[in-house]
Amino acid sequence: AQNHHRGLYVAMPTTATGNAMFERVKRDLLQKFGDRPIDLQLVHGASFLNTSYLKLKNVGDPGENGEVLASEWFSAKKRAMLTEYGVGTVDQALLGVLRVRHHFVRLWGLGNRTVVLDEVHAYDAYTSRLIEGLVRWLSELGSSVIIMSATLTRAQRHALLKAAGITPPETEARYPRVTVAAPGETARSIPVDQETSKTIGLEPAPRQVSELAELLSQKLASGGAAAAVVNTVDRAQALYQAFPKGSPIPDATGYPLGKTVGDLEIYLFHARYPSEERQLREEHALRLFGKNGVRPKKALLIATQVVEQSLDLDFDLMYTDLAPADLVLQRAGRLHRHEKTPRPEPLSTPKLLIGGLLEESPDLETDHWALVYEPFPLLTTWQLLRTRDRLSLPQDIEPLVEAAYGEKTLKTLPPALQGRAQEAIERWNQVFTMQRLKAQNAVVDPPKRLLDLLAGGRDAAMLRLEDEEESRIPQIFLTRLGDPSLTAVPAYRLGDTLFFDPAGNEPVPLKSPSPEQIKRIYKRAVTISRKDIYHALKEEAPPTSWKSHALLRNLRLLELDARGQAQFGKTTVRLDPELGVVYERH
Repeated sequence: AQNHHRGLYVAMPTTATGNAMFERVKRDLLQKFGDRPIDLQLVHGASFLNTSYLKLKNVGDPGENGEVLASEWFSAKKRAMLTEYGVGTVDQALLGVLRVRHHFVRLWGLGNRTVVLDEVHAYDAYTSRLIEGLVRWLSELGSSVIIMSATLTRAQRHALLKAAGITPPETEARYPRVTVAAPGETARSIPVDQETSKTIGLEPAPRQVSELAELLSQKLASGGAAAAVVNTVDRAQALYQAFPKGSPIPDATGYPLGKTVGDLEIYLFHARYPSEERQLREEHALRLFGKNGVRPKKALLIATQVVEQSLDLDFDLMYTDLAPADLVLQRAGRLHRHEKTPRPEPLSTPKLLIGGLLEESPDLETDHWALVYEPFPLLTTWQLLRTRDRLSLPQDIEPLVEAAYGEKTLKTLPPALQGRAQEAIERWNQVFTMQRLKAQNAVVDPPKRLLDLLAGGRDAAMLRLEDEEESRIPQIFLTRLGDPSLTAVPAYRLGDTLFFDPAGNEPVPLKSPSPEQIKRIYKRAVTISRKDIYHALKEEAPPTSWKSHALLRNLRLLELDARGQAQFGKTTVRLDPELGVVYERH
């Protein structure tokens, strides 16, 4: 309000974190204004599945003072950014600076607003460069930008400041800090008082899932809530299966949310579930381990990276696979997060177990860790943490993050690992340069750049001609790099009919689905990125009636037999009610 902005957009890294933040912005911020109706939109591809958002939807009703609503007009895909208040994914904001159709609608909507970019450390060099382009545009459009992260390197901070036309400060205050400035100024670095510090014990842990399951059971013998954060879905599924089968923990509809082994409750949470099942597991995790959650006496949440960002979860004990130091620190931030939470005596002090530190030479290939993260930060983190027995937060955060992305750390590796270190450095520099270049080609230049071209004798007709020539070459500008993926709807083939369920109670609507049926289809969708299955499904056309509907035209059917599985060459894919989508290579 002091800057006369017309509203707010909060950009989160994932759909899950966007959903959680939407509820907090509605409840803890907007509902306390109280002077007029306020429009709030949830802006991501699956917003129409969010029950909290759907309750706000209205058509033509002006609302009462202090009421938070979601206007039907703004909920249209390309118009959501035009509303006053929004919460969603960073991808929706980044589409405003990519050379895609109607990008200017999103960009215009972000003008003269306060834009919050949360968890900015969570992106690779490609997306980070896009964020710099977004910050540059927001500066041109008179918006205020709040960039949030506990683990940004100095180089990343300075790049973001320069993108906004701000000169980085000559000296920086001690960590934690706030850096603030207006365009054209030199930034000020302001220390933030930290009332409490936290010491976290570090302990190497076995990476073999059977040994890890046994260790976690021992650590929880006297009770407590623990999380095991692993780097891949396959590994999360394997660790869940390493525990005995146990008894299912069903929700009100009978869907299995987890299992009980003795008096230990075990839950699994990752991104390879159908949308509705993933949302159920996310909501259940927040009910158990969130602020004011109803904590079980003894429980373990096995999860992937979906829990390390912005979900307000609290655990007494945590295991993590080896990961870049900044992400290890983010995961550790879920340890003893809420001060008033009662804890069993053996876990009264926070402890972080780390897999991969027991090895004399770090094994980054066996569990595909080097495919998830670059070898460079994995090797530096291994070197930095293998001899430590504790972390002091926040004092250790900045030194560890800076060292994890510095070549000097790799030079301290044992002589036998210097060859691997040099390979990692060369690959890191090559990937970094390639990703930045790709992003540079995808970002729309701000007006000043275009005006400079015109001033240099490049007329508008020439610029349009180049645009037309370029448009003949098919390009897909993405907000993130990664393996190609598609969205598929698992369906059981029973006789001549496809069903959502193996019992054959709910047929898949293949002809002219109603709006409610469209939602039901989307709730059953799952992302497929396994290469052989992706390429096979990509060749399949969606059902004919789906092609004419914007929400369905890019979906594919993943046809399963009565056992819930399908064969693609040497790969079997199956949908397991407890494990989610499982791949088995023969």
